[in-house]
Amino acid sequence: ATNAIRVTDGGAMQAAGVKDGDKVLAVENYKVSNWSELTEAVGNEVPELVQYDAGLVFDTAIATSLEEMKATSEVIFQAMYMARAPQLDPFQEAKEEALAKEFSVVRSQEYIFEAMPKGYTKATALKALSEKLGFSPSEVMALGDAANDLEMLEFADHSVAMGNATDEVKAICRYETTTNDQAGVAQAIYDYVLK
Repeated sequence: ATNAIRVTDGGAMQAAGVKDGDKVLAVENYKVSNWSELTEAVGNEVPELVQYDAGLVFDTAIATSLEEMKATSEVIFQAMYMARAPQLDPFQEAKEEALAKEFSVVRSQEYIFEAMPKGYTKATALKALSEKLGFSPSEVMALGDAANDLEMLEFADHSVAMGNATDEVKAICRYETTTNDQAGVAQAIYDYVLK
């Protein structure tokens, strides 16, 4: 088994070969109560890779028990399968096709394979927000660095690749800024909005 999040949602994940007893490291779309089963949660321990990823966005990963996850009223919006590439590559190869029947899936980082509700992406959220606020795509700026940002960057007329972005992201963006660690978002706002 990979060191990854594993969940079921009334059978779709099971159909993808995710089994009871696989470990859940963190869960994020759907109300937990809507899931017919969740698998065993990691007890009081947060794996190093999960903590590392949380730290990238100045957050702290907290281990959550299965009972706590079942009792939550919070919306779970995404499952992230996390492992080093040698473990995650075969997992993705074995599960992606089945998961894609029920979910939008993307390999956002070398160590993250994501599953979200079909049809809900950063692009659909940005489009909905833009419409609600009365903005056209020509008035929208989006910044990104990985594959899970591609659709959003294609939607916004003012697409900005972070300095640490993948080549695929840089190839579709109109602009490029400095890296996340170099305050790239602030730099892009200054360069492309305030100037």
